[in-house]
Amino acid sequence: MSMGRAFEKPFTVIALLLSTGAISSVWLLETNVSSLDTTEGDVRGQLLWTAIYIVVLFLCMSMFRTIIHRLSGARWQLYLVALAVTSVAWSAIPDYSLRRAAALMGTTALGVYFGVRYSLIEQLKLIGWMFALSIAFSIMAVVVIPDFALMPDYDGAFRGVFNHKNTAGTLMALALAVFFQLYLAGKRRLLYAVLAGLAGILVILSHSATAVVIVAVFVAAAPACWALRLPRRQAFVILAAWFSALLASVGWALVNFDEAAAVLGRNATLTGRTGLWQFAFSAVMKRPVFGYGYEGFWQIYGEDAKAVAGWVAPHAHNGYLQLTLNLGFVGLVMFVLGYIRVFRQALRLTKQQITGAYWPLLFLSFFAIYSITLPGILERNNFLWIVFVAVSISLDGFCDRTEVL
Repeated sequence: MSMGRAFEKPFTVIALLLSTGAISSVWLLETNVSSLDTTEGDVRGQLLWTAIYIVVLFLCMSMFRTIIHRLSGARWQLYLVALAVTSVAWSAIPDYSLRRAAALMGTTALGVYFGVRYSLIEQLKLIGWMFALSIAFSIMAVVVIPDFALMPDYDGAFRGVFNHKNTAGTLMALALAVFFQLYLAGKRRLLYAVLAGLAGILVILSHSATAVVIVAVFVAAAPACWALRLPRRQAFVILAAWFSALLASVGWALVNFDEAAAVLGRNATLTGRTGLWQFAFSAVMKRPVFGYGYEGFWQIYGEDAKAVAGWVAPHAHNGYLQLTLNLGFVGLVMFVLGYIRVFRQALRLTKQQITGAYWPLLFLSFFAIYSITLPGILERNNFLWIVFVAVSISLDGFCDRTEVL
């Protein structure tokens, strides 16, 4: 193996780890989380990500022809990035939007590299090692810097090396699914079982309601995933029964919203989120077509949002609203079209007898739920956007890449 090849996997794991917000959150522990979104930003983080994207550029250049051939798999994501760059023209703070759009292009390039360079199975393994590192570092943080790793404002809720307990909890919920998929692969089962157990414990310790919902959805979705491989008639019966139960559960939760929120340890306002969402939606309707420009809204109206929510809100706490504020309903429709295309491909993949066939479907389900309470769609330096781009590219050509672990 050449030195270049030996370097690529460790580099990829480290880049993915940093994209979760891990580690960088620790060196900002003296500041408020909202400082991550100030106009100037963190110089150390900017230099680090600049270095990462320079390396990604060289890696992409080394397989330029292959990338050009595979880019169609992420066409809608690329359209969105182009719209984000174009939005500088109507942003109220164009220089700020331009810098953020440049980082978004680097983030998307990392996703393209990840999707072209590695198969879905290899991506799953590298993500697994990234989560293993994040768990190890988080446990170390609890011992070394407990005042940071356990949030005192939230009754000691676990956040480890992440910037918030909700980020930690939701990512550990995804880690649980990753380790379960790797466990089913049949190799290193004891290791993956231990890691899955640790991820599950950290989900509980994070006190994150979103993380609990995600885990519950993963468990509830197991019968549906199993049914996808059955003959069509049997699959239809099972999926119809499953979907009916799902609708009944959602209907009960909507009718009895206060009780459902109380079960998750939340109030009817979801800790002030509903007021923030109303504020964001009202702002969307003032500029519904193309929005306020990429990441421009919160720099101008952040104080107004704080007055509504009662706390500093660096984003809409909803990925769909955040995207619509940035790029209007045009951007939202583009994302939905791209998501539907990838989701359909993920469903087809579940019929293949290959290891990790359910991973794209699990990730896409996670991404959709996560985005209800947190941003991740078209976010710069963001793990979920990187993986979404990579999965989209990989699914587009999975028929030619069906290796197993």
